[in-house]
Amino acid sequence: NFIFPFASPSSTVGQPLPRGGRQTRLKCYSCGSLFNRDTPQCAQFDTDNSKQVMTCSEGEACMLYTWNKSKTKIGSYRECFSTSTILGHPDYPITPMPTCSLSRTQQDTRSTIRACLCTEDFCNTVQEAVLRKLWTKENSQ
Repeated sequence: NFIFPFASPSSTVGQPLPRGGRQTRLKCYSCGSLFNRDTPQCAQFDTDNSKQVMTCSEGEACMLYTWNKSKTKIGSYRECFSTSTILGHPDYPITPMPTCSLSRTQQDTRSTIRACLCTEDFCNTVQEAVLRKLWTKENSQ
């Protein structure tokens, strides 16, 4: 396991996060895939579509990976993602949290890529208006 220099010894990458209670398998929204090109294309994300739900394996969290495709279009992938794989640049790793907190993944400050890893059921969704506000705020600084 790798310990980040800024992290406490108890926060390591590579250790699955425990889930309590009766339910041990995390449920996430699924729409497209960051790495698996065999995954069917997902033209439109829909929280009401039962085909866009997946159950994660042990050691996985829900992922939302999003970017600004153009002035009017937002791209995104949603899926289960291994917590033992570093998501993002080593200087900007995305760490699992209970809810989705979109964070920068690249050193290049012009990059619109934002991602989160989260550990509550169906946590990998953020309203499009929130994304647009985030990018507008960052671009005005």
